[in-house]
This record gives sequence, C-alpha cells and structure tokens, in this order.
Amino acid sequence: MPSEKTDKPDFSVFLAVGRMGLRLVSKNGSDWSQPLMEDKQYTLGSIAAGKGCVVTAGMAGGGENVFFRSTDLMKWEMQKQKTDYVFMLRSLGFGNDGFLALLSGGVNAEDGGNMQLSDDGAKWSERFKREKRSLNKVIWDGKQWLGIGNYGLKSISADGRKWVDAENQSIADTLISVVYGNGRYVGVGLHGLRMVSPDGLRWGEKQMGEEGEHLHAVVFTGKEFVAVGLGATYTSPDGVKWKRTPNEDPPVSVAYGNGVFVGAAYKGRLLVSKDAITWKQVLKTPDHVQAVSFV
Repeated sequence: MPSEKTDKPDFSVFLAVGRMGLRLVSKNGSDWSQPLMEDKQYTLGSIAAGKGCVVTAGMAGGGENVFFRSTDLMKWEMQKQKTDYVFMLRSLGFGNDGFLALLSGGVNAEDGGNMQLSDDGAKWSERFKREKRSLNKVIWDGKQWLGIGNYGLKSISADGRKWVDAENQSIADTLISVVYGNGRYVGVGLHGLRMVSPDGLRWGEKQMGEEGEHLHAVVFTGKEFVAVGLGATYTSPDGVKWKRTPNEDPPVSVAYGNGVFVGAAYKGRLLVSKDAITWKQVLKTPDHVQAVSFV
C-alpha cells in the first residue's frame, strides 16, 4: 500500500535553481542567499524534497544527467549519471516514501518514458520503461502519483512503476502544470485552459481563457487555487468557479509559501508578489532560473 506520509523536510524556504548549476535560497522571497554556481554547463530544472533532504537535477551535457542533494541547502553532494541523450532528465517528484525521476523516452513522445526510483535521493535504481507515451511532470497527492504529458496525457500510479492512463485524451487538453488540494486535482495549460479531476482519470469542468493567455503554473495556497499566466491570474476556491484578474510582469515558474508568491522569469529574474497579480523583481541572478520551489 502506498504511504500517505510525505516525510517532507520543513526548511520553509524558497529554492531557485537553473543554468550553470545555479542554486540560491530565500525565507521571504525578497532576500536571497549568495548564488552557488558551477563552472560546467549543468542545467538544473526540477526540485523535489523528502526524507530530510532536497534534490535538484537536470542535464549535465555530454550525454549525462546531474543530481545535487543537500540536507541543509548549504552543502551539496553532486552525482552524475552517464546516459544516452534520449534518456535526459525531465522532472523529479517525491512521494510514496521515495523519489521518482522522469527521463525522456526516445526520439519522440510515442517511444514511452523511462524512470528511476530512489529511497534517499542519492542511490538511484536502474532505468525502467513506462509503456506508451512519456510523462513530463509528476505530483504525489498522499496516496498516488499523477503524471501529465504531451497530447493530453494524464496517468496515475500507486508505486511509480505500473501506470493507468486516463481515457479520451486530446491534444487540446494538454496540461502544463497540475496541483492537488481540497481533495481534487487542478490542471492548467495553453490559452487559459483549466480542468479538474477527483481521481486523476476523470477530468471535467474544462474552461478556457483568452487566446495566448497561457497558464504556466498553478499552486494551492491552502485556501484557493492560483493559476498564473501571460496577461492574467486566475483564482478559485474549488477549481470550478474562477476569478480572472489582469496581471503585471508575470513569471513562468511559481511557488507559494510563507504567505507570498515567488516566481522566475527570463533571464534570471526572481519576482515576488503578495497576490500573484502584481509582481516585483527583487533580484537578477547571474544566469537563467529554470525552477523555483518552496521546500
């Protein structure tokens, strides 16, 4: 049976990662630590936390994936994995008492995705293949994994190995970001797409926004769902009834914690907001920030 415990460490800080191995942290989203960087072309693009540690990973170039692991966000252990270019790392997740890494499946999405599991974020299993199309992102809701991918792909799994895909998938229903809260999944995508699911397989309440109003991120604050896109921010208590508000200078990666929203935008711009509508740049990092998370 899957574990409902996340065993997630409570650093209560924002972690931003990016190119050249960029890593920096902030308690309030405004004041950031001195950036840690490498002299190699390491592109860190995903973050996962659990088992008392944080893992961030991405591509190292030269046909390698790179993993950075830390228990205090100051000292980091680096691990590289030699791999073919078709198995480059896409995303990380933590759930079911372990870490899950998503890798590319092959030359195209139809080749199926590859994955790796880890109990501690340091030792990783051999790659194993997910049949059918590959996944781009995963989240853990306390009982199961939900993965999303191209062409409207949505899939669930209890153990990260056996997956069940939702039926009637459509390219128009492709999700870019998904979150779990209040007993439901809420996913967002291009042109203001918003959808809701109680179980990861049955999706409904589809709504669209204006053309070009791409929603790149959705978070759950504990009280409401907040979706941030190009030109507008949507808020909802249930994922069904939404309020649209034009926004200013929105980021493409968003995290929520300690009562504030933190976002990242090209190139290396870190932004902060109290309402996810009006954003203020607080720092420009030495290189591009690929992801930001509250850990």
